[in-house]
Amino acid sequence: MNKSVEPALGSNADEALIPKAPYLSQEFLQLEKTRLWSKVWLMACRESDVAQPGNYVVFNVADESIVVMRDVADGVLRAFFNICQHRGRRLLSGQGSVNKLVCKYHGWRWNTDGTNDEIIDQADWGGTLSKDDVALKPLKLDTWGGWVFVHMDADHPQSLQDWLAPVVHAFRNYRFEEFSPVWMRSVTLPCNWKVALDVFIEGYHAQTAHRQFNPVSGDNRWTAVAHGVHSMFHSRVIPVLGDPSPNIKALQGLPEDESLFLDAKDRAQKIHTYFMLLNRDTGALFTERKVRAMARLANELPTDASYMDTLLAMDRLHREEGKKDGLNWDQFTLEDVGAVGLDWNIFPNIAFLPQEDGALVYRARPNGNDPDSCVFDIYSLERFAPGKAPKPQVEVIRDWRDTSWPRVFVQDFENLNEIQQGMKSQAFTVGRANPIAELTNINLHYHVRRYVLGGEN
Repeated sequence: MNKSVEPALGSNADEALIPKAPYLSQEFLQLEKTRLWSKVWLMACRESDVAQPGNYVVFNVADESIVVMRDVADGVLRAFFNICQHRGRRLLSGQGSVNKLVCKYHGWRWNTDGTNDEIIDQADWGGTLSKDDVALKPLKLDTWGGWVFVHMDADHPQSLQDWLAPVVHAFRNYRFEEFSPVWMRSVTLPCNWKVALDVFIEGYHAQTAHRQFNPVSGDNRWTAVAHGVHSMFHSRVIPVLGDPSPNIKALQGLPEDESLFLDAKDRAQKIHTYFMLLNRDTGALFTERKVRAMARLANELPTDASYMDTLLAMDRLHREEGKKDGLNWDQFTLEDVGAVGLDWNIFPNIAFLPQEDGALVYRARPNGNDPDSCVFDIYSLERFAPGKAPKPQVEVIRDWRDTSWPRVFVQDFENLNEIQQGMKSQAFTVGRANPIAELTNINLHYHVRRYVLGGEN
């Protein structure tokens, strides 16, 4: 499964065609339940969410409900199907802390290690029902980078490390476990889970949807690399920040944002303005620390500095600002920056966007039996010195329009329902992915179809 696919994936015209049925079909959604979600490692939560004995998080995907919890007796992290073994009621919801799992239907009770603690009127079964018969059903569990992953098949032979092998290698010096959530939002979106994920695993849309950055984003075109079921993308060339996008004549920025860049007198000032705008419009990923470093760049960099000297100064000043805050990521070299790239799709439903001291992580999943709806989770993470991480803000939002969002999210969300509904037209027969910039999407859909239609196990 982790052997890299042939470099030719996507160059074949047929492979770059993405059928619409997997986005729209109720039958395909049902097959995903048995042939996809139950056959892969799934990211459930952060380890910090279940740091103390009794802490639990409920993770739902399609029809399945899973509880990850830390045992109050031995502190071991475990995962179970969140289902009462008496009549099938779900036991817990959301996240919190418990000493016992108690079914609110008939009062049966379980310990946090999954063993049954109480069967009400057990004698009524005449000795035919034991507590061992109704222990909670376990899942396979492992951790990486501060994340908790689960697999529905407790006897599945492939380890998480093997499943994530190319990701683990690329992020080997990143130390994801040192990051802490700043905010997390779980929002219901009016589209299939694959429509939502598609947006966040490619950068091809950015120059159109987020065109406010085009005046100084440089050559913001992308290329992608497939690593088996996983994939990533990075800049096609070194983008010369401060220069306009080569497509800016076709994709003009918004007037108010263009004026911001017009006030910048040289490249360093334009770069500073660029990162201020990124920080403002994402509310994540590009930290205030990075903005402070770019303010220093604008004040300290010689006006005749070469672009390579500019890039090195950007990295040095950012690290210096980190050390002022008690942080040190010197183990994360410039070579590592290139290896992690700009965005990873961890198959099937995760997008990782890494920066040196900030990260955005997206998770898409079906919303029950509705192919036109999904639950979309967004984690904003940041490096903090020990003891300095804030308590994360956690929100569950039924409709993205019900609350305010940083501008980049609004620009993306506005497209989603239009995509989902547009694909239903008889005039649309198949998606035609960019074989270079959208290879991440091609790879995702190729392997989803392989699992679902090929009966992968």
